[in-house]
Amino acid sequence: MDNLQPKSALYTDYKLGVHGAEDKNPILLQERQGLNMLNLVVFDDGAVNTVLQNTVNLSLPSPSQSLSNEQSTIMWIGPNRYLIVSINLEILKTIADQLEDQYGALQDLSCARTVIRIQGEFCRQIMAKGLNLPLDQDSFVAGQVVLSSFDHHYPAIVHNLSDERETFDIYVTRSFALSFWHWLCDSSLEYGYEIIESELNG
Repeated sequence: MDNLQPKSALYTDYKLGVHGAEDKNPILLQERQGLNMLNLVVFDDGAVNTVLQNTVNLSLPSPSQSLSNEQSTIMWIGPNRYLIVSINLEILKTIADQLEDQYGALQDLSCARTVIRIQGEFCRQIMAKGLNLPLDQDSFVAGQVVLSSFDHHYPAIVHNLSDERETFDIYVTRSFALSFWHWLCDSSLEYGYEIIESELNG
């Protein structure tokens, strides 16, 4: 029983390989599993920044921005609200031990969201099929975070990780994950896409 692991919401339809139009550089799709995700509500910026510096060596980012290091990322997702994502499975306990109730509140969302990484030349064109937002390289730059809904159905957080390689992480609610996966794969068919092995953390 101790070896039981959460099952991916995509497990029935995560088919490795190249699909759709033939292209030398297909879009890459990859699920990122085992991430520790914490919803952070901040009541005292200064006190919370001290805790974050002591635990993850990061501070609170500006609105619509993110800050990252090798283990963790903090994303602004609304006024006084942040999403902490880490490959460190002890991060919740570490922060919770130092964060006093009057300074902020934490909620574990690790099993609540599915994270899909999309890489490649045509990422922005594919996402533009479902997002009613400016996604050009001048409007949506590396480190930026947007909150919206794909195709008016799939609430998501989109994090731009790199402009050079065009890499984005999409955080979608687990209950919508499989349906969104179908939408994303269908939207990528005209460019060609490759589903690669899941990234396993933890």
